[in-house]
Amino acid sequence: LVATPKVKQFVQSHFNCPTLQGAELENEGGSGTQWSHWEEALFYDEIMTGLQSGSQRAVLSKLTLALLEDSGWFMPDYSFAGYLGFGAGA
Repeated sequence: LVATPKVKQFVQSHFNCPTLQGAELENEGGSGTQWSHWEEALFYDEIMTGLQSGSQRAVLSKLTLALLEDSGWFMPDYSFAGYLGFGAGA
């Protein structure tokens, strides 16, 4: 679970659930995927999911930009984020 402030704010808004504590990480796959990518079952369209079942996946969403901002390594311009439709408002 990634529970940084901006990530937590994003998932609460995205799933319309104010009690969520953060974004889940992938719990399957090999050492290069497990615990180092967003959970595909929740963020299927996101480019930072680690599994390849979605060949059209190409969304760099506000979720990944939020993590970059919370890390302190990057100040993103959220206007360039793609729309993450999968799971929205669930």
